Amino acid sequence: MRELKFRGLVEQTENRKRYWVYYGVGSKPALIGARWLVEDCQYTGLLDKNKTEIYDGDLINIVEDGEPIIQIINWHDGGFFRTDAYGADIHVEGYEAMCHYKVIGNIHENPELLGKEQ
Repeated sequence: MRELKFRGLVEQTENRKRYWVYYGVGSKPALIGARWLVEDCQYTGLLDKNKTEIYDGDLINIVEDGEPIIQIINWHDGGFFRTDAYGADIHVEGYEAMCHYKVIGNIHENPELLGKEQ
């Protein structure tokens, strides 16, 4: 059974510095002098090839047929999926596939990796 934990992107009110806050079920911290930009990105329970935890909204680099492809990790319909550039979802089956992938960023801080402006 995977560990249920989350992360959220926070911005400090005074200096606009951004950082990730990690928390478990029922332990989301109250913020003082900061605000949530993104909340409740769920941990998949999986690690990439560098042992980096993979969360909802992460961008992963995949090599298929010798070509690098960027996909988004999404949580919906009770499971995690890899979403490609065409919007097709591929169910994430577990470690056997993810150990070949690499987290390269996330949709909240790195939209340029998808060819999108912030």
